[in-house]
Amino acid sequence: MSDPNSLERLKAYRALKVENDTILEQIAILRTQANEYTTTSAQLHRDCDRDVPERICNKFSLLEEQLAACMDNIVYELEACEKIVSSLPNPAQEILRLYYIFGLTWKETAYATHYCERQCRRIAKDAKARLKCPQCLETCEREGAE
Repeated sequence: MSDPNSLERLKAYRALKVENDTILEQIAILRTQANEYTTTSAQLHRDCDRDVPERICNKFSLLEEQLAACMDNIVYELEACEKIVSSLPNPAQEILRLYYIFGLTWKETAYATHYCERQCRRIAKDAKARLKCPQCLETCEREGAE
């Protein structure tokens, strides 16, 4: 049985993945800037702004620290999120795993599961209701089976 904070944990994990991707994009941009600076200064053979390499190194250090912290949080939360998702029935497991853990869009999730986007959202909505109040849904399922 899952706790009432399960849905919030899944949302937080997805936000961590987005933050991680943002940091990686910033690192790629910084790498491009460093390459451009190196190429430009080598081609021009003149003194350029001497603070640029130091600023780039400082930004790299800061981004590396942020990335390491973000990755630690992702690793920690992944196990908890997998337990949450595993507590659900199969179609819901697959859909929530693709959307929240792998970070796919609803359209990509629908394509991967061979459901339409609307059906994916409906299955996810039912699964989220189960995560919010597992006792209520178990009671409803038992009454429906009788």
